[in-house]
Amino acid sequence: STVPVGRYTEYIYLTDRLGIRRVMQINLTVTGDEPLWTVNPDLFESNMTLTGQIYIDDKICENPDTKIAAFDKDDVCRGVASPAYVASRDAYFVDMVIYGGAATELSSAERDLTFKMYDASTGGIDPIVLITIPGKDQEIVLRYVPDANYGSYNAPVTFRTSGLLEEPVALNKGWNWMSIYVNPVSTELEYILPTETAVRKRFKNIKGKTEFATINSSGQPVGELTNIYPGSMYKMQLSANTDFAVYGVQIDAARTPQTIRPGYNWIGPLSSSILSVDDAFADLGPVPGDRVKSREGFAEYSSKGYWEGTLKNIVPGGGYIYHSTASGPKTFYYPTRSSGSTQRAASTLPVHFTPTDNYLYPDNMSIIAVVKKDGLDREDAEIGAFINGECRGAVCCNSGYYFLTVMGSSEDDADSHLELRVFIDGEEYPVDDSLLFFSDAFHGSLDEPYVLDVDVTAIRTVTTDGDDDDNDWYTLQGVKLDHRPTQQGIYIHHGNKVTVKRMKVGK
Repeated sequence: STVPVGRYTEYIYLTDRLGIRRVMQINLTVTGDEPLWTVNPDLFESNMTLTGQIYIDDKICENPDTKIAAFDKDDVCRGVASPAYVASRDAYFVDMVIYGGAATELSSAERDLTFKMYDASTGGIDPIVLITIPGKDQEIVLRYVPDANYGSYNAPVTFRTSGLLEEPVALNKGWNWMSIYVNPVSTELEYILPTETAVRKRFKNIKGKTEFATINSSGQPVGELTNIYPGSMYKMQLSANTDFAVYGVQIDAARTPQTIRPGYNWIGPLSSSILSVDDAFADLGPVPGDRVKSREGFAEYSSKGYWEGTLKNIVPGGGYIYHSTASGPKTFYYPTRSSGSTQRAASTLPVHFTPTDNYLYPDNMSIIAVVKKDGLDREDAEIGAFINGECRGAVCCNSGYYFLTVMGSSEDDADSHLELRVFIDGEEYPVDDSLLFFSDAFHGSLDEPYVLDVDVTAIRTVTTDGDDDDNDWYTLQGVKLDHRPTQQGIYIHHGNKVTVKRMKVGK
């Protein structure tokens, strides 16, 4: 899966030749999809220079990965630069060379230029930048004049974000959970989707919480879902990877109220910056038992006063389901930016179980579990969830718990049994098949986790053609059976847990 733009601290565990596990800290900086803004000076005869500063949220930008670029009316890049530290001024400036033609008998070579900005801290692009030349009014265009110079270190040109954003949308083949964080010119689905008919036909299903739409043979959306609103989540199923952009005005998240109602809420963040889960919902005042999940991970608000789980970040453009245990609706505000660096808790990726492509499924369910073996809690296992023999999710331990997300379809997998398997000490054990798949269901909590007990002294394996007697067979729920079961699963026989299966699992 993709990692959001931002700075992370990751901890991984390595085992040396002596079998000793050691912790390694990795500091990771993730950049967005930087625009390919380049200019070939050899194509132009003249140039002009510019000295300026970029302002984002009324602060001078000091990120050297941020870019400012000049474009002519044909959208040809004429110059590009980034902030750089100037030691003599103890500040960051943009020193920019902009290229053009020379004056001729037919032309003065002067022309209007507009600017775009790539904000490396969010991965977003501002398609219109406001420019102020010292002593002049704020404009959205700058006149190119051969050999001219605009600004200086004493009186720099200022570039300010206009509030109009280009929200890049990258959807994968299959199911995606998405949202928009700009206030578009029109919320109508007709104007949000790409304009090309062939591209629109890739959209097979577009689902809101209570309405849905599809695309007809003419490339037009049809159905009850007619609008896409900021702050809401939508599930979209596509036949191919598709990238497009949504243009709109930046939303002042800190002044735009959002409401969370008791039960399940389909939400999207309004901030254009990555937020930790704690920061995103700090103003909401979550209570223990509240949960939030993405398509691939989830977290629960604990009695300790913070969020725990595999979901660490709330990402612009992502879709989330928030389950509120409060007795009534609650209004809150997203912060504009995170209060600190975003970090991920120590965790490892499964190496034994290989889940199927999760873009194949629109829904999921969540399990908070612990693993026990021989009466002891174990944090060095993997848990895999299987439906009809297909691995729908796998996870390792995270801060003492196993936060397992199980992918599925509320339509195709309704009432399907989950087989939970545990890989530990080099062996794979089928442990539980008592749960059914229900979209958005939760099993276990931080206070009362779902227990997966790998008791090798009590679990034995029999085959369906074995000679075990037909007496004293029960399901794990205590339902007495008339004879030895023929379906694979875990049962109680003469007081012991017994796994019935046709063949050895895994190895």
